[in-house]
Amino acid sequence: MIKCVVVVPTFHSHLVNQMINQNYVSICAVVTDNRIIAVEQGIPKGILYAFWQFREVLEKHQPDYVLMLTIPNDESSTLFKKEARNINFPTNRIVMLTDFITYDDIFDLGKRFETYEKNPDKYRIFATGASLAQFGIRAECFELPLINFSFSSQDFYYDYQIAQKILNKVVPPPYRHTDIFKIDVTVSEENLKSRGKNSSVSFKYALLGLGPYSLHCDMSRAISTNYIFRYFYALHDMHNFPLSYDELTKIYQPRFLQQIDEDFKKYSDNHKESLKMFEQTISFDFAIKARKIIDHWSDHQYPATVEE
Repeated sequence: MIKCVVVVPTFHSHLVNQMINQNYVSICAVVTDNRIIAVEQGIPKGILYAFWQFREVLEKHQPDYVLMLTIPNDESSTLFKKEARNINFPTNRIVMLTDFITYDDIFDLGKRFETYEKNPDKYRIFATGASLAQFGIRAECFELPLINFSFSSQDFYYDYQIAQKILNKVVPPPYRHTDIFKIDVTVSEENLKSRGKNSSVSFKYALLGLGPYSLHCDMSRAISTNYIFRYFYALHDMHNFPLSYDELTKIYQPRFLQQIDEDFKKYSDNHKESLKMFEQTISFDFAIKARKIIDHWSDHQYPATVEE
């Protein structure tokens, strides 16, 4: 078993028992903003603490991990991590879990794979990238059929994983982390033939959406990591996340994982291939705001990811 402190806002305190497999996770403390409501949700009073006691809880219990359930914003999670750093508790052991229900766009990638797998010979162009490519590429403007695998906050690592998957595993698994840049991925006709007949040749072009942050940003190490569960579900790959896919499947309740599968079947791919996000006059204020966003992401330097 692993010993954990759980941090959860009151309005999601019911998820402690619904999400976490307590046959694998020993919960030594639950930190929340309203202990009265948490007791009503079935959490024992003796393990409840207020948000302001977070630092005290870490010092007292010395958990293996802190599990943060659906913390609502980056600012809140940053404050908790600051408190942890003040007592030298490793911030890479603070794990943001998601309930999947609140963040149902986590299913987007899985649904896009379904769309592709239903008619893999239809498309001649695929695109990958983050939100700029997701919202900025208009599929109908291309002469050849295009499928867009770009999603908000997607980083370069997952661009590669997606490309590898939809090219019918041109690159033979297994590989992890630094290995991906050591493999020859030249997709010439000759190369494809040498790798087997199962390799896809339907694609003629690939669009890779890059930004100023692309080569040093790492979604799995970011402060707000809810989007990483998009790849938990669709690729079973958590990259540099503190917990592996196998570990996470032990932390989640088995019935909760079953519910995720059921929710996925119900979820429709509502995100169009192209959204007319940029069909507007770019005002000075809009440009300044965009610049600040880019600067914010460019500050997220992860030296280990740059090395990778």
